Amino acid sequence: ASGISFCKKAISYYMVDGSAQWNTQAQTGNPTMSKAVNKCIAEIKKHEVRKQGKKSNAKRDMKRAEFKKTLEQLRHVHGVTNQYKVPAMLKVQFHLIARTDDICNLESADLREHEQFPEFALQTKVAWSKNVNEERECPDQIILGSNDPDFCALLGLAGYLESRFTENWGNARFLFGERNDDDEPLRANDNYCKLLNKLWKTSEFREVSEEVRGGIGTHSIRKFASTWAAEHGCTYTEVEIR
Repeated sequence: ASGISFCKKAISYYMVDGSAQWNTQAQTGNPTMSKAVNKCIAEIKKHEVRKQGKKSNAKRDMKRAEFKKTLEQLRHVHGVTNQYKVPAMLKVQFHLIARTDDICNLESADLREHEQFPEFALQTKVAWSKNVNEERECPDQIILGSNDPDFCALLGLAGYLESRFTENWGNARFLFGERNDDDEPLRANDNYCKLLNKLWKTSEFREVSEEVRGGIGTHSIRKFASTWAAEHGCTYTEVEIR
């Protein structure tokens, strides 16, 4: 159903009058607005829920043990950049309940000490979020430390930034990028996703995840963070604001 819905949306983009309802008799308007098409998609969804259709490709949320195993594997990855940068990206993504796009588009200048609590907190903006259309929808997000080193964004950033300045590319425009051109976030995102997906296919990782049904992807990190926050006392509204 999700595949057909995507095709429907893609075709609709090229319709001259995309908002016009489809007239079956006159064969005019936007065919993707046809009641028959929407009824077909709804019927397919019903069968998918009943496990009568194509096996779902939806990614579940990551589990705590999988998150920990990913960090353990990253310590043995070749290259100082991957050993420090990718774990920092992972922890900041979890901390901000962010998408990979959001993390890769963070600019170095956006990361700064917290105005009210500079001794123990940082702040940043997630201006790249797909839900942000106005500046007022992009408030400062606080970054705090954690007693658990697997979750501590400050610890992850400290190790990463030290390695970054050692490699003499500390003035990079993007926090997790090395070049200053506009395509760097795309490259960083591609490399980040490729490395994580490669680690998640190893036998070592599958030993941890084999008891959990369903596949995971990079969006599973965001789902994990959202679930984790809800299970530890955050309200739905608090998770949504974050």
